[in-house]
Amino acid sequence: MSDRGGGAERHPAADAGTSIAWVTNVGAPYRHPVWAAMAKRSDFSVGLLADNEPNRQWSGDLPAGVARMRARAVAAHRGEFHLYLLWAPLLQRSLDVLILPGWESPASWELLAEAKLRGVRTVAFYESSSGSHRFSHGPVAAMRRRFFRSVDAVITVGAASRAAVLGFGVDPDRIVATQNTVDVRSIHEGGQGSAGVETRAHCFGYVGQLIRRKNVDGLIEAFALMPGSARLVVAGEGPEEQALRARAAALGVEGRIDFRGYVPYEDVPGLLSEFATLVLPSRSEVYGLVVIEALAAGLQVVVTDNCGVYADVHELRGVFPAQPSPGSLRKAMLASAAAWGGPLDQPAVLARTPEAMADDVLRACAVARSNR
Repeated sequence: MSDRGGGAERHPAADAGTSIAWVTNVGAPYRHPVWAAMAKRSDFSVGLLADNEPNRQWSGDLPAGVARMRARAVAAHRGEFHLYLLWAPLLQRSLDVLILPGWESPASWELLAEAKLRGVRTVAFYESSSGSHRFSHGPVAAMRRRFFRSVDAVITVGAASRAAVLGFGVDPDRIVATQNTVDVRSIHEGGQGSAGVETRAHCFGYVGQLIRRKNVDGLIEAFALMPGSARLVVAGEGPEEQALRARAAALGVEGRIDFRGYVPYEDVPGLLSEFATLVLPSRSEVYGLVVIEALAAGLQVVVTDNCGVYADVHELRGVFPAQPSPGSLRKAMLASAAAWGGPLDQPAVLARTPEAMADDVLRACAVARSNR
C-alpha cells in the first residue's frame, strides 16, 4: 500500500539491480519473510548490530538468499533501551540505498553521516506514533525531527505513524506507507489447531515480554474477575515474571494460569492454536505485531487502544478494543469468549503478505533515489 496522502505512489519500485542494505539491531525472525522477498527483487543485504538482546533468544541467522553485512558495534542496554555505537565503518561495499535502524542509537547517526559522505541514499523505517513518544519537546524531540528531515525517504506503517512523521516536518512526497506484517500464510496454516471450538472458547493467551509497560499484571487482575472455566496462557520471559506469579497466587488464580516461559518463534503458530483469544493489554506499545500473528492464525484479539496496531485493526472482524484497566480488559475478554465460533477461515490480514510489504519498501528506496 503506497502513501495516498502524498506523492510517493508516483515513483516505481526499485529495479532488480538496485543495491540495498537494511541495518537493524537484531535479526527479528518476523522480518525474515520480508527480507527474503526483497532479496528476490534487488541486490539486498542485512546488517545486524548484534546477534541478540536481553529478554530475547533469537539467533543471528538470516533467511536463505539474504547476505549479511558484518557490523562491529558496542552496545549499552538499559531496560528496553538498546543503544549501539559502531567502532568501524559498515558500508564497505557499493550501495545505492541504506535503510537505517532506529534514530535513537548513535549508530544510526554514524550510518547517516557515512551514507551522505559516500553518496548513498537513506531510508528510515518508523512505526511509532505521537502517542508513544517519550519526548514531545526539548532537545531530544529536536534531534528526532532533524534525523527524519535528513533522510531521503521514510517508511511508515499506518495513519498514526505517518501523522507523526508529517509532524516532524517531512515532505509528504518522501513518505511511503506500508502495512506491518509477518508470514501470515504460514501462521494461518500452523495456527488452526485441533482443539474443539468449545474447548478453546474460554482460553486466553498473552505472548510477549514480561515487562512493566506490557501490563500483564493488569491482564492477570482482569482474568481473576473471569468465570472459573477461563484459562490463561502467559508465554514469554522478562524481569516481571516472579512478581506476576506472586500476583496470580495472591488473587487465587495461579492454578488457572500457565506460565509457559520462552517459546521459540517457529513454535508460535502452534501456541496460538491452543486458545481462542489473544490479549495485548499494553499500557504503551509502539506497534504490536503479535496481534497480526494472532489474527492470521484465525484467533480473536483483545487489544488496548494504546497500541500502535490498534488503528490498523480495530474495525476488523474478531477484534475487541479495550483500555488497559482490568475492568475494560475483562469486559472485552467476556465479549470475545461469547462471540467465539471457531478460528476465522479467511481473516482480512491474510492480504498483508511479506511480498506486498517488500514492494512498499522497494518503492521507498526508489523515492530515496529520486531525491537528488
